[in-house]
Amino acid sequence: MAWRLHALGSCALVLLVACSVADRSQEGHAQLSLHDKAAEILRMAREAAALIEDGHDHSLNLSEIASLQAKAGRFSDALATARQIEDASLRTSALRWVAEAQTQAGRFTDALATAREIEDAGLRAALHVDIAAAQAEAGQFSDAL
Repeated sequence: MAWRLHALGSCALVLLVACSVADRSQEGHAQLSLHDKAAEILRMAREAAALIEDGHDHSLNLSEIASLQAKAGRFSDALATARQIEDASLRTSALRWVAEAQTQAGRFTDALATAREIEDAGLRAALHVDIAAAQAEAGQFSDAL
């Protein structure tokens, strides 16, 4: 089961790379189709992860799926997946990845909200610094303060 889930994640990652290539080539229809396929594969991976009975393996797979969803810009899906992770350390990692992806996408308010969900105060503070730096780079100086 775990290898199948890993294969689904790998397929989704390949499609995400293809999406970024399509983005650069301005082929809107190809981009939409690839995004839809990647989203479907990620949905299938999440459903497959639900069948894993071992708690740590289940959390590990959900963490990987949340990371891929965040990389795909599917932040709502990534947050929903991350919130289902029982292992606190893996949930923290997944939330960090979501906040980092939101920051890279310029969604600073969302990134701050995601960072607030992280229980580890040190990591939460580090994310706040990273988000503020990105806001400053984007010229949003008052928000960065």
